[in-house]
Formats: sequence, C-alpha cells, structure tokens
Amino acid sequence: MATRKRSHPAAALILSAVEAEGLRRLRALLDESHRVADSLVREPSAPLVTPADLNGLGPRGLEFIRLVRHPANWSYEYIAVVMKLTVPTLHRVRRKVFAYFGVHSKLELVRLLDAAALR
Repeated sequence: MATRKRSHPAAALILSAVEAEGLRRLRALLDESHRVADSLVREPSAPLVTPADLNGLGPRGLEFIRLVRHPANWSYEYIAVVMKLTVPTLHRVRRKVFAYFGVHSKLELVRLLDAAALR
C-alpha cells in the first residue's frame, strides 16, 4: 500500500498565498481586459470611405479594388493575369492602394470598403 506524503504546514501556507496572489493577478488582468474592450467599443470607428476618396486613385488602383472585392476571393496571381500585369507590378499597385486607405491586408481593405457600401 502506498503511503501518503504529509505536507509541511508552512508549505500549505505558502501554496495558499501563491494561489491567492495568482487569483489577484488574474482578476486584475480580467478587469484590465474589460476596460480595454469597453474603450474599443466606445471609441468612434474610423471614417468610412466616400466616393470622393476614390478620386486620388488611378485606373490600376480602381481596377485592383474591383477585383479584390470579387466574391470569388481571387489570388493576387490571378488578379495580375486579369489586369495584364506582372505579379511584382501588381504588388506595387497593392502597396499603393493599401497605403492610400491605411490598411495592411486585403481583408482590411474589403471590410473598409464594404462598411462604406461602395459596391
């Protein structure tokens, strides 16, 4: 029969103190996460894109936007073929459009344009 190890009373006291401190830290982190979430909800969202905002884009930029927003979610390689561009040239156009709208991904761009209801 296996014998059970007896814990030292000081070890039990230290363990309970560590657990209590861990719970305090967890509660503090949880409270902080709620504050951050509340601030994100209350802050006004970024301004939506208006048709006038598209005047600064050239024909390649507008064509890129039209193809990126296609429901088939085409790859950049396919978009390059459709636009009759090389892939590096398409990536230059992509970087310019992303910088113009202040986004970092195709998904961000599509969400921004969809939020503005530019269809």
